[in-house]
Amino acid sequence: MSENRDRMKVSTALPWFLCVLLVFALLFLLVEQRGGQVAVYEATVRENEILSTMRLNLLRAAEAEKSAVLAVTDEQSQRFADQARIAALQVDKARRELDPLIARDNSQRETSRMGEFYRCWTESKKLDRLILDLAVQNTNFHATNLALTKGARALSDLERNLTGLIDPNNAPEGGNVRVVRLAYQAIVAGLKIHDLYTPHIEAETGEQMDKIEKEIKANQEVLTNSLNGLGRSIQGGGMDAVKKARADYSELARITQEIVDLSRKNTNIKSLKLSLGKKRLLTAQCDEILSGFQELIRRKGSKATR
Repeated sequence: MSENRDRMKVSTALPWFLCVLLVFALLFLLVEQRGGQVAVYEATVRENEILSTMRLNLLRAAEAEKSAVLAVTDEQSQRFADQARIAALQVDKARRELDPLIARDNSQRETSRMGEFYRCWTESKKLDRLILDLAVQNTNFHATNLALTKGARALSDLERNLTGLIDPNNAPEGGNVRVVRLAYQAIVAGLKIHDLYTPHIEAETGEQMDKIEKEIKANQEVLTNSLNGLGRSIQGGGMDAVKKARADYSELARITQEIVDLSRKNTNIKSLKLSLGKKRLLTAQCDEILSGFQELIRRKGSKATR
């Protein structure tokens, strides 16, 4: 009788016990699922934060690079170039933080998207190095400054000494007309040489520079021949002025060559052309990839919260 009662108790309690076990199992599964969803949500939030940081520093690097290109002093160019490099390093740092999160999810789409960005970013950094290296040289700005300072001063000294030769007292009897003509020829040739500095500095191609340099050489020949003619036409005290004019022209010729050499490097124009052309397109492409990546992460986060 006792055994029957025990069996009845067991048979009565067993369903309740199984129900309790089932409830606990369901609760455990719900907690596990919810925990997994929370983990996924937290991971997507972190991924989105990292991507936002990458986009921000990508744009900072691009703006600093443009500022380095447009800066008018070596100090400014170097400062902005350093800022661009620091921002680029921050992009790399954020990318390294993102890699293990992508690997943990083992998402083919995310892996593919990061591969796209890596290829774009690698090309962008390579171009950045070239642009910044060119920008900090500032050869066009240095050439312009040289033309406006030492070049202008040498031309002014040449003009002053040649103008002094026009005094009739400095020329031999009957030689005034010839002296005046030669002096003015030399002055005009010097002015033309100086006027050709700017178009040479602004020229974008070697062909353009070749053409301008031919004009410079032609005027240098006129100036040389004029000074030689003056040396043969003037005697006495006028020879001191001729010697000074020749020294002025030697200085002008030296400065002219220095300006041409700096202008030939063309670093400011080259860096500006690259910055406004290919680099701008690469920056937009890299940012578009990151923007698409963020949208992918947002959709994943939305699913995790459902």
